[in-house]
Amino acid sequence: MKKKISILAVLGFLILLGLAFYLFQSASVNPQKNLGVEKIVDNKSGQMSITIPKSGYYDVTVSTADANLVGTNIPENGHTLVGTYYQKEQEIQIFTNAQIKFFPAKFERLEAPISLKTNGNYLVGAQFPAGDYQLTLYGNSGTISTKMGTVSALSDIYVFTPKSNGGETGVKTYELTNDKREVNISLKTGEMLNVKMPYTVTIGLKKL
Repeated sequence: MKKKISILAVLGFLILLGLAFYLFQSASVNPQKNLGVEKIVDNKSGQMSITIPKSGYYDVTVSTADANLVGTNIPENGHTLVGTYYQKEQEIQIFTNAQIKFFPAKFERLEAPISLKTNGNYLVGAQFPAGDYQLTLYGNSGTISTKMGTVSALSDIYVFTPKSNGGETGVKTYELTNDKREVNISLKTGEMLNVKMPYTVTIGLKKL
């Protein structure tokens, strides 16, 4: 009987320990204290795989490449992806000869008037104040062909709270197009504003 109780006690302890570890891993985190490290890849050959040396947030720039489509989870040729989380040992395929630069994310302060010209994550409170904002699309986002016909290309907006393991919680989504150029959103300190827009447009932030 005592042996059975001891086994149950151990199992209970392990379950609580696992739960505590899960909660720790999924807890909110300050991305500025969870940065990646510098890594420069100069690919002189054809397709290759690279791995991320350290989990954290990165700014990634492709400076030269043989084509626009360079690889997976990285920007196109001549562009930058800011504040993006990569897991340690995450594998990235590179399709063409290219130089790719990974740097710890800067999360640089943005001064008014704020204009977002680069895709990626922006940290509320660090790069601009929390509050209510009007987002406005500038430029022509172009069109894409679908089974339903030709439609305006989307600029996707995501607002979320980052987690220590790169996860997200409380995700809110918005869209901007040539036909819908404005949207009002509320941003809290510690949240991230993610933008995925065509390279032909910019998004302005105006505090309400």
